[in-house]
Amino acid sequence: MTLYCLSTENWSRPQAEIIIILGCIENSLRANLEYAHKNRIRLVVIGQMHRLPLSLQALVTRAEAETAGYTQEDGMTVCLALSYGGRDDIVQACRALAKQVATGEVHPEEIDETLFESRLATHQKGILRPPDLVVRTSGEQRWSNFMLFECAYSEFFVSEALWPDFRQENLLAALESYGRRRRRFGRVTECKPAAAATTEQRGGKADHGRV
Repeated sequence: MTLYCLSTENWSRPQAEIIIILGCIENSLRANLEYAHKNRIRLVVIGQMHRLPLSLQALVTRAEAETAGYTQEDGMTVCLALSYGGRDDIVQACRALAKQVATGEVHPEEIDETLFESRLATHQKGILRPPDLVVRTSGEQRWSNFMLFECAYSEFFVSEALWPDFRQENLLAALESYGRRRRRFGRVTECKPAAAATTEQRGGKADHGRV
């Protein structure tokens, strides 16, 4: 699970508001670190760490180090996106590959989606699966620069609840909506051969296939 806590664009907000947001993030992370240990939750952070206050940087480093031993089999991984932007992440991945091409470690023809994805912040932190579901709160219907590469086929759910008011029932509504969807990833459901369909039609059981 990834929580989008602070975007690269959020730095343009009033300074007083940014201070409050950063304070809330630090207090919440500090308060929930014990909960993470109790439930064997691995905490990781993606984004521009260097832009965060030193106290928050230190707390993030501590949280990642202390929970690094917890595996997916133990519990779950929670990723905090702090000063994160999908575009910035793609640019950083391009720079990393460009450096490897310049030194001869990677040949341009070797670059494919899999290799590129391995240079993204999510993969660098051991998050190897794309998001199944993206929940957007406060009724907003825009992507807001979130995991632009990884979310190519993620399902999207819009909740009218504001993030501070987002509760268990809101999450359940999102999961129930997701459970009713048929994920095809650009494919179509296999249809029966025409001969078989004709035979069923004669027996009063027409099956035209579904897309």
